[in-house]
Amino acid sequence: MVCGLLFIPLQTKVTFIYGDVPGLFFAVRAMKHATEIVVKKSTLKNAVLVIVFMAFAYVMKNNYLIFSIAVVIYLAAELLRQRRYKELFIPAAVIAATLILNFVIKLSLGAVLDGTVSSGASKFSWIAMGMQENAGTFNGYNDATYYEMGFDADLQSELAKNDIKARLYEFLSNPNQAIGFYTKKAMVQWSDPTYNAFEFSSRNVYLDESASPLLWVISGPKCIRIAASFLKVFQLFMYIGSFVLKKKKKRRKTGTP
Repeated sequence: MVCGLLFIPLQTKVTFIYGDVPGLFFAVRAMKHATEIVVKKSTLKNAVLVIVFMAFAYVMKNNYLIFSIAVVIYLAAELLRQRRYKELFIPAAVIAATLILNFVIKLSLGAVLDGTVSSGASKFSWIAMGMQENAGTFNGYNDATYYEMGFDADLQSELAKNDIKARLYEFLSNPNQAIGFYTKKAMVQWSDPTYNAFEFSSRNVYLDESASPLLWVISGPKCIRIAASFLKVFQLFMYIGSFVLKKKKKRRKTGTP
């Protein structure tokens, strides 16, 4: 449990900065109730919870729109397969509730701030950034181009589309480059459990002119590399331990030695 304290920077980032953990809770709960609907437990309660939880997940983090689309496709496909046509309103309501709740929040903020709340940077700018030569990670492209275009999302969208076309042309001209690029992107973002775990804590120290020498050393690349390596090994043992405990629990239930 003491070793788990090293995960605090990572947990702080995903919970309070990105909202991934709260959003994931609502998204997973929505998917759970979606599966219950599919196995013919289509109660009004399950339908309402799928719709509400998915809308809340999107508000927490707009990336969860991907989960919304997944839930909609899954429900629509299964309900059509089972010829439960009257219940097709559920997947439609998931998307509608997600968009409506987002619109209401923007409208409310606009009323409080006495102005129009922008939707922010163009979604195409995120796609363009993810295709750039830095393993597809965040590099500030969407922020910088949004500022350069005078906070005009339409102009930024056109710029991003041109950059996407240029990158696609490079990939089509050199397929090996595309394979290598997306392999690195997948490995960096999804195979490293400590990816950017210490980014925000170390950045704050480097921006603080009054930070003590000890904090500078702790936030330096060497210490972070050691801590991240330890976390990876520690997490591996957590997975192995969980697997062993699950096996033991299963044996107790079945009575096998």
